[in-house]
Amino acid sequence: MDTWAWDPGENVQVYCNGSGYGDLCFLETNDSQAQALSIHQNVPLGPLQGHSYQLCMQLRLGGTTPATVQLVVWLRGGTIPQQSAQQTTTLTSSSWQPLCTVAYTQVSGHTQLYGQLIMQTSNVNVDVDQVT
Repeated sequence: MDTWAWDPGENVQVYCNGSGYGDLCFLETNDSQAQALSIHQNVPLGPLQGHSYQLCMQLRLGGTTPATVQLVVWLRGGTIPQQSAQQTTTLTSSSWQPLCTVAYTQVSGHTQLYGQLIMQTSNVNVDVDQVT
């Protein structure tokens, strides 16, 4: 998660206590005001027409209060409209669960991929791991 950035106001902490999904470490995040803040990453890859691009991550609650999150993958740049795909879920468990979304490139000209996890519930910790 060291290549990910976050919006001002988004709280982010990395924990390496052995309880990550597939390794020792995971990222925990929350938005204190439910302002639809996010953690995000630009991928320097020009999406190709007719191809699909999937973003997946493992998520769990860092506590017991349910949290709604939205995972979005954007096909951005160029002179054409942006394309995106999104998946929204409400997390209700402290067990790891996958969340994925797939964007299909319908036209050429995009210059980058942009992945985003948007927090839609305030003051609830969400743990993130194994982002692909």
